[in-house]
Amino acid sequence: MYNSKIIGLGKYVPDNVVTNEDLSKMMDTNDAWITERTGIKERRWAVKGSGDTTATMGVKAAKQAIERSGIDKDDIDFIIFATLSPRHVFSWSWCTSAARLRYKNGWCLRCA
Repeated sequence: MYNSKIIGLGKYVPDNVVTNEDLSKMMDTNDAWITERTGIKERRWAVKGSGDTTATMGVKAAKQAIERSGIDKDDIDFIIFATLSPRHVFSWSWCTSAARLRYKNGWCLRCA
């Protein structure tokens, strides 16, 4: 029987914080309405021209996870790439990230 475990997690979020108050200036809503329905107070948006794309953010998160795991990236058998805002409909973001990491081994799964 195969054994697996998660030994490294990573994340990356852009620096640009967008609050509910910011959104209320762009549309007919307010902090109380959003918070009551979603629990969300703020979110992070990539700024156009910042270089933050789904793929580059994935690379930054993956590098952090690999560093935390304490193993070499080529010893990884499986990577999950999850995003709610892919730049491309198909798994191009993952392919771009894998290429930038020079990840050659194992399998990957893109969740969107």
